[in-house]
Amino acid sequence: MTSTKQTLNPHLIDKAKQLLSEYFGTSIDIQSVTFLNEPERRNCVLRLGLIQSTTTIPQTVILKQSLPEEEKDNEAFARFARDWAGLEFAEKLPHCIHNVPRFYCGDKSLRFIIIEDLGAKHISLVDSLTSPRRDKAIFALKRFMKALGSFHAAGAKHTQLYDNILTQIHNEHITQEEDATDTHQTLINQLISTHQQLQLSLSDECIQEAHQLITSMLSSGPFTVLTHGDICPDNVFDHEDNDELQLIDFEWAFVRNALLDATYLRMSMPTCWCAKAIPIDVIESLEVIYREEISRAIPEAKNDKLYQKSYTEACGFWILQQTLHYIDSTLEHDRIGPSGPTPKNSLWKSDENWVRPRILSRLQAFINVATAYDLLPHMALMAKKIVDALQKRWPDVKPLPFYPAFQAPSFYIRLYQLGDEAEIYQLFYDTVHHINCKDYTEEQINTWAPKTPDLSKWINSLSKNHSFVAIDAATNHIIGFSDLEDNGYLNRGYVHKDFQGQGIGKALLLARENKAQELGLKQLFSDVSITAKPFFEKCGYVALKEQTKELNGVLFINYYMVKALT
Repeated sequence: MTSTKQTLNPHLIDKAKQLLSEYFGTSIDIQSVTFLNEPERRNCVLRLGLIQSTTTIPQTVILKQSLPEEEKDNEAFARFARDWAGLEFAEKLPHCIHNVPRFYCGDKSLRFIIIEDLGAKHISLVDSLTSPRRDKAIFALKRFMKALGSFHAAGAKHTQLYDNILTQIHNEHITQEEDATDTHQTLINQLISTHQQLQLSLSDECIQEAHQLITSMLSSGPFTVLTHGDICPDNVFDHEDNDELQLIDFEWAFVRNALLDATYLRMSMPTCWCAKAIPIDVIESLEVIYREEISRAIPEAKNDKLYQKSYTEACGFWILQQTLHYIDSTLEHDRIGPSGPTPKNSLWKSDENWVRPRILSRLQAFINVATAYDLLPHMALMAKKIVDALQKRWPDVKPLPFYPAFQAPSFYIRLYQLGDEAEIYQLFYDTVHHINCKDYTEEQINTWAPKTPDLSKWINSLSKNHSFVAIDAATNHIIGFSDLEDNGYLNRGYVHKDFQGQGIGKALLLARENKAQELGLKQLFSDVSITAKPFFEKCGYVALKEQTKELNGVLFINYYMVKALT
């Protein structure tokens, strides 16, 4: 058995083997254990490699353990119980598609569950939303809304099953009625406190509307389902290859109104660190997918009046629960919210994850919805007064920007044109001398990119090859270039030293790969520098060998890398 340096509880593994053997009806042994979590996290997550006797038993499973907490451990156990109950609930639902991981077993005393391993790498909406690819993000969000809608549809009218499962795990869990009472009072108190802090008047009519919408969201009704409660970009597993997406982490699941989950895009991911805006036209097209899914089990969702009422109330609920309380901590000074893990080439900027823009954007989103549907007029007026008051205090704060995937492109790709060569060579020279210098000696750099080039050779090769340039949209300057030979050889690919890490290299590589497919090429190959090797590996290229090349009597180490095109 193998493991990392984190401490492994042998009783945990023994119990896991016992429960897995009981579940699969045959003896199960564990041959490997891999820690997937950072040591400081509140949950321990393990990948268990199984020695299986039949093909019906998976090769690996995931064990997730809730670790004891010194303070408020009862809340930690409650989260664990909800996570377990939510997954087991989904497993037992009739006609449920693969929108959550399979649940196998769990143990209360050691506080762990064992579920399906959804893949070696966690690809989530964070990957697509923080990339420069709008099309990729939209396809991922379509999978997200379909999975969420189908989960709600499958669970509609089965919430008693969830409550039964939760009671077996945690017989002292908070009931739906207790949740409603506690949340109700907390939110009304927050509404009053915020107005006192901002020295704004609060009408009785507004308080009454707040009472009504809270009751509507938390009490049983036609849209009552098991809500995920924290349906954030990183709380999913996205599988682009087979067009599936699974919801994970049900620690904040509660039986509430389905539209609380369904309004996450409109309300800029209210419980999430990865919170930015999505264009309204995109949101509306995605919400159609969700509504179609939930209408399969909840016919009331086809009724515009009922749906719009719950939708508006859900937006108002997020103002009360996940917006107003941020005002207290940011009124005098803005703060940067935490950021979770992001992909290597992500365009997410953790140092710009400010909180104030979230407040303004969510308030305005609710105002827009309430106004459009002519609902909750006093709540809408209240939100407008708060926006006006905050904008006077924060005159320079702008609403949330779009996710990187939906921002206006900062560059575009075009074909090489005669006359580009001087600017191309200067870019090449600067990039080699400022970027590649970390991996090569001064002699190698000067040989590779001499001060005085023979531009005629560059004109000939760029004209002969399939050559592309990246243009900065703001200045019309060349900020990258690349070329492809007819035989599939990737000759050159460079990005301006001041524009690294913005998706330009990936776009230039994609342009060449698309051209290669047009030419009917089956494989691309290149001699890749030490500096560029990690980038090419991330893009699916494989290093077949390290090699030493000679240029004007100077030796260079690089890598022969290839990629098959499908």
